[in-house]
This record gives sequence, structure tokens and C-alpha cells, in this order.
Amino acid sequence: MGMGAAMIMLLLTVLVSGSLFQKIKRGRPDYYYQHYLMLRDIFLRVKTNTNNDRVIHYSGTWGVGRTDGE
Repeated sequence: MGMGAAMIMLLLTVLVSGSLFQKIKRGRPDYYYQHYLMLRDIFLRVKTNTNNDRVIHYSGTWGVGRTDGE
């Protein structure tokens, strides 16, 4: 009984999350919903004044890890 209920819940979770992502992405470019959810998460963290490790606070020059001409 428990295994059958778990399988049904898993199936429902996959169907509901798939339809949710389908609604979010409809007519938009690839990886849209990943960026949408990441930015939404950052906005909610900033709004609730929690520490946000995903935003880089750095002033200065950035290097790409290559040398010039070699």
C-alpha cells in the first residue's frame, strides 16, 4: 500500500512540476526558467534581508586567466 502511494505521489509531482515549468517557459528562450527562478530567489533574499551568496560584490578588474600573445 505504501509503495503504491509513493509511486502515485511521485507521478503527480512530476506531472505538476512539468506543467508549471511549461507555463513559465512558454514562448521564451532556452534556460529561461532557470534564470527566472534564480533571479526570483535573489530578489526574495534581498527583500527579506538575508545573506545572499549568489551575488558577487567586487570592484576592480577581472581576469580571464589567459596570457596575452602566448
